[in-house]
Amino acid sequence: MKRSLIIILVILVFGVSSIQANALQDYEQVAQNEYLELYINPETAEIAVYDLATKEIWYSNPPNRDREEKVARGKSKERLGAQIILTYFTQVGAEITMDNYNDSVIYNQLDVTPIEQGVRVDFTLGEEWGQDSFVPNVMTEKRFEEE
Repeated sequence: MKRSLIIILVILVFGVSSIQANALQDYEQVAQNEYLELYINPETAEIAVYDLATKEIWYSNPPNRDREEKVARGKSKERLGAQIILTYFTQVGAEITMDNYNDSVIYNQLDVTPIEQGVRVDFTLGEEWGQDSFVPNVMTEKRFEEE
């Protein structure tokens, strides 16, 4: 009986460890104290906090949302990947909503910088260089021949 309990306990411990390892495979540990570990996915800026006492993981964004989310569609589903949503009004009163996933992460416009006991994440919202910024659509013959 005692041996069976030990075997079950060992299986549970190793099972939880492998689940944690798989759950955080895209994340890097960036800070730790006696209670918590902080992880970040440097590609998306998503964070995860691992509670050392309870062995639970808290995520800033729903994990596996691509496979498991069945209700949200389009921009709403993509917005589940955002940590920041910003709504503002233009001078003519148009409401604009941006988020750091659709307007920064997908353009690879984020920088993750290590700081003491954590990281700093800088986002550039809005596509910095549009597709038309690289080559003009139309150029006059005169301009083309200029040096």
